[in-house]
Amino acid sequence: LAHYMTASSLPHLLKNGDRSSMAHSIEARMPFTDYRLVDFLFPLPAVYKIRNGWTKWLLRLAVEDLLPPEIVWRRDKLGFATPPWSSRRELWERWWHNNAPRC
Repeated sequence: LAHYMTASSLPHLLKNGDRSSMAHSIEARMPFTDYRLVDFLFPLPAVYKIRNGWTKWLLRLAVEDLLPPEIVWRRDKLGFATPPWSSRRELWERWWHNNAPRC
């Protein structure tokens, strides 16, 4: 699943994000898409990623001593949402068809 997401879904999402940001004359940054970071974080259990309703849990803990609490624990800033499930349904169905028997 990790390979599938990084090889097919992620490039599509990055391209769409880049096009959207250019269309609105803004510069989108994606610092968390470095392959080494993705390789490290993907296999971690969900409890390190989301806890008590807070996303990016491990990142928040990592910067807790570096940034003020009002920045680390803010909820008013959200990233761009990914496309709805239906737009990626075909990709997921293809992955499932090819990999489900092995799961």
